[in-house]
Amino acid sequence: QVEVLAPLTGSITSTICNNDSVVVNGTTYNASNPSGTEVFTNVGPNGCDSTVTINLTVLPAIDITTTVSGNTITANETGATYQWLDCDNGNAVINGETSQSFTATVTGNYAVEITVGNCVDTSACENITVVGIDELSKASVTIYPNPNDGVFNVCLLYTSELPTKRIV
Repeated sequence: QVEVLAPLTGSITSTICNNDSVVVNGTTYNASNPSGTEVFTNVGPNGCDSTVTINLTVLPAIDITTTVSGNTITANETGATYQWLDCDNGNAVINGETSQSFTATVTGNYAVEITVGNCVDTSACENITVVGIDELSKASVTIYPNPNDGVFNVCLLYTSELPTKRIV
């Protein structure tokens, strides 16, 4: 009498990030190849074949593009968690810089690590050149006393994003 064993079957149902992959029986499953069937031959104690069905849900790609305006870089992905990095220092974390935008105070190359759910991706490095001259948004010059006898004072008052400065 011949005993017929029940087929061995299984499945892999999982959610992965857009840039991740899973290898099953030598086949890579990813965003381009999210499902399939693999047959494992002569496995288990009885040397039978086993069929595994793969069904992956692939999350949308994170938008890792940025926009630069002056010395401010903005991540284009919204509703995420952000961590700005110093590309010139081995992609070191810039402490406290976790907003969607980053304003560089030093010339260099900067990137942002973006996290959406459990998925993480990093933008390309952007070169930012910081110019060390504050724009004057309002300035006034006062010369006194007027009239004078040839000796006078010049006072320059200006405001910018910094507190008011007075030069005498």
